[in-house]
Amino acid sequence: PNENIRQIRLERPFYFGFKEVTNAEYRLFDGEHSSGTVSGATLNNEGQPVVQISWSKAALFCNWLSQQEGLPLFYQTQDENIIGFNIEATGYRLPSEAEWAWVARTNGTGNSLKYSWGDQLPPPTNAGNFADITTQNYLGEILFEYDDKYFATSPVGVFDANHYDIHDLAGNVAEWVHDYYGAVGSLGVEIDPLGPELG
Repeated sequence: PNENIRQIRLERPFYFGFKEVTNAEYRLFDGEHSSGTVSGATLNNEGQPVVQISWSKAALFCNWLSQQEGLPLFYQTQDENIIGFNIEATGYRLPSEAEWAWVARTNGTGNSLKYSWGDQLPPPTNAGNFADITTQNYLGEILFEYDDKYFATSPVGVFDANHYDIHDLAGNVAEWVHDYYGAVGSLGVEIDPLGPELG
């Protein structure tokens, strides 16, 4: 009930990773990180997506990536805390909610989709890693008509990419975006929004 369709216009170009960040990639930044387990199943293999990191850690990882390439840092820090950001910086950052939604829910021609694969349920074969019959003894609500063969997270990129060749936009793990969470009313057309100031 607290979500609504907003009118967004994206004018600023942006890059978007083709796959989720893996444990192996993240451990180059934080060699001590463990993604853990769920019901005895590991989430910690090198090719699985990194999980159990805070928004701040994700933002600090973006700054670290920028440093590796000599790019200006997007996130401003003080003592490992994010205290602001430089909107003009061209370094790595988390996508805005609007950017993520555009990548996940349009089909290349600008038409909106309900899901990253289209509008129908159940998802087509190989659409992603979801709560399906593989998890029926662990979760209450599942997709009985779908089987992705993974109880926990799958390695990144094993399922079909969307219209922009981006993998795992639906299913597998939750993904951070740049924005604070906050209710947004009708604001008219928003251009390149980065979310509310507080939330």
